[in-house]
Amino acid sequence: WSSDVCSSDLVSYMNERIKSIRSALGLSQEAFGSRLGIKKAAVSRIESGAVNLTETNIMLICEKFNVSREWLLNGTG
Repeated sequence: WSSDVCSSDLVSYMNERIKSIRSALGLSQEAFGSRLGIKKAAVSRIESGAVNLTETNIMLICEKFNVSREWLLNGTG
């Protein structure tokens, strides 16, 4: 296993967790993005795995949606 494979797997799961947060809250991509100060298209690209989250967006998601950083990044905690 290369670290690239592991990293891309973690990113994929993180993107799925972001989508699950948004869905659990009943928010559209537009409403979710609005709370973070990003556009609907950016949320779509994050959820699809086309782009990675920035450190700023990770912190905002944890803060705005009361999510554990460890859970968001690793699925634990």
